[in-house]
Amino acid sequence: MLTHMLKPDEREEVYGQFCSDIVVTAIEGGINYWVDSVDDYQWDCMWSMVQGYINVPEEHIVPSLGVKKSRYFINFEAADTGLRVIMKNVDIFTATGWENRVAKAIVTLDAGDFDANDADTIVQFGLFGKQVFA
Repeated sequence: MLTHMLKPDEREEVYGQFCSDIVVTAIEGGINYWVDSVDDYQWDCMWSMVQGYINVPEEHIVPSLGVKKSRYFINFEAADTGLRVIMKNVDIFTATGWENRVAKAIVTLDAGDFDANDADTIVQFGLFGKQVFA
């Protein structure tokens, strides 16, 4: 998709859907190895309403790593923040591996090449400012 050809309101809609795709992919597969459960998960709605609460088991609460509580709200903002933190530190022209997939997806606003691990990493950057669990 050539995002520069979209009108501003179309760009917002496409980016919003892109972030909600990340949240859905993370909740439905990417974060399952470090999260106990998900409550109040809403996915069958407008992109701006995709959300859920994730419950982190006690053994994964490590304040020194940024995991300070047992419950986190995950939504558009978590994905958006994660993408922004990652892109501050990634050179899109030399990125490889998952960083390359993330950079490519951001430029095209297409999460089609993402997998659950990519979505998990983005959400962790959004919640904790870094990847804590791998």
